[in-house]
Amino acid sequence: MGEAILFGLAASSALVIGGVAGAYLRPPKAVTAVLLAFASGALISALALELFGPAFETGGALPAGLGLPAAVAKALHGWPCSKASGISVSASEASTGS
Repeated sequence: MGEAILFGLAASSALVIGGVAGAYLRPPKAVTAVLLAFASGALISALALELFGPAFETGGALPAGLGLPAAVAKALHGWPCSKASGISVSASEASTGS
């Protein structure tokens, strides 16, 4: 049991270390953009892998194979709206890190 507690503390320490670093350090926007892009890609990959298997088993190859690109198209359809919000980082800001 002590080993499980030790591993749990080690695994959760990344959250505390990241929170403290985020409170005191301000990385350039380019670094933040890269890290968020990586994190969102990892989450999308995990979600797709988690959902594709049951969809393939339940509906078969054709519905599952068409559902994944349809979901991507639906997600990309809202992309221009996020650009209009003014939150996105332009390519020049990302390359300069300002």
